[in-house]
Amino acid sequence: MLLDYLKTITSPMDLGTIKLKMDRRKYRTIAEFNADVTLMLHNCLHYNEEGCEVSVVRVSYFPLSAFLSKI
Repeated sequence: MLLDYLKTITSPMDLGTIKLKMDRRKYRTIAEFNADVTLMLHNCLHYNEEGCEVSVVRVSYFPLSAFLSKI
């Protein structure tokens, strides 16, 4: 983990945690799953400045968030 990540992101979420929660059947609703995925994407957008390689997710974030909001 990057040293300043937890100073910038107050509610971290990652794919490993999401998978673990799925494996342990912690999600009771699709809305709970959606909230974690949205949080992870929001954190990515917040932490990574525009123009860096990781910010490519900005292009795909909005269509994905629109899709997740419908399920």
